[in-house]
Amino acid sequence: MAINDSLLNTLQSYIGPGFINRVSKMTGLPPDTIKAGINSILPALLMGIVNKGSNVAGAQALLNMIRQGGFDSRAPDEAIREFEGEQTTVPLQRGNDIVRNIFGNHLDTIAERLSRASGLPSSGITKVLSMLAPLAMTVLGSRVKKGSFNASSLMGFLSSQQPSLAKLVPADVIPKPEVAGGVLDRVRESSGVHYGERRGVSWMTMGLLALLALGGYLLTRGPGDRMIAPTDMEETVQAQPQALSDVATPASELDAFLAAGDGTNLPQRFQFEELTFETATTNLVSGSEAELDRIAATLNQYPGVNVRIEGFTDSTGNPEFNMALSLARANKVKEELVTRGVDANRLETVGRGAANPVAPNDTEENRAKNRRIELIVVDM
Repeated sequence: MAINDSLLNTLQSYIGPGFINRVSKMTGLPPDTIKAGINSILPALLMGIVNKGSNVAGAQALLNMIRQGGFDSRAPDEAIREFEGEQTTVPLQRGNDIVRNIFGNHLDTIAERLSRASGLPSSGITKVLSMLAPLAMTVLGSRVKKGSFNASSLMGFLSSQQPSLAKLVPADVIPKPEVAGGVLDRVRESSGVHYGERRGVSWMTMGLLALLALGGYLLTRGPGDRMIAPTDMEETVQAQPQALSDVATPASELDAFLAAGDGTNLPQRFQFEELTFETATTNLVSGSEAELDRIAATLNQYPGVNVRIEGFTDSTGNPEFNMALSLARANKVKEELVTRGVDANRLETVGRGAANPVAPNDTEENRAKNRRIELIVVDM
């Protein structure tokens, strides 16, 4: 069952006049100034959390913070009430600890950049961040609990937040993470080593990284995952084409299939050759927007149809990051379809990593074919 996936929207629903007045009182700044500043500060805080959770170690650190701080067992209103009254020193320090854990040595730089973007003084920025952080961790904690997230599934969920946040965070405010934007960034380019779909790495290096990553994945994965592990390590490192049990039908036949109204042959899989991604990102390649328009128009024509969106990567790189990347791609397509009027409750997303390639991963052209989306009609 789909849920409201936007952390930003959920957080904004709790930030009312009462909270803004309390922040105003603690910072000495006018309420209108605080309200305007939060429009920049809140997305930046969430982007910091996304970057923190962009690799398994960071996602596990966030889980530890949530569980040790009890953020998965209390309501968001409790986080807000902590700043009522005069005894705010302890919750403010707790919030500051969270912020420093998220941003590390970059906090002062980020505060200065947010100050320029919002017009608030740097000291006020840090205090606002410290008041927002417990609320953000509480909202995230409820998602962790509801989804039974482990490190891998939390990493995938956070990656789905990145595209919408990136549009709101002022340019260059948040430094890129030192280790992997995980599913969204290549890293260590100067050394030729990348996490997730990459080229130019020795097979020995790739094999060692893959073995380490798969071991971590198997240790941390749980029932809440919608990232489905490949059944064979060789398939991940050097995937070869293999047939799906339900072979994909060309996208051009989706409309005809739905028009026929025959639900006896479900699930039915459709492949969209014009809906592909740039290497190691959720960036859609040219032509994908038109394909999304066509898919959305068809789904809007048949509102009783529920579908599963499956994301795939090519086989190069770290299999665990490819798993998260494939889920992020599926979530990206879901987000695009929702903006085109498709009800989010009709759309399930799954990441399959490098499983079931449609072409050998031996050339860039073939790898591009494997960086794809498939849509499965599951109910009509």
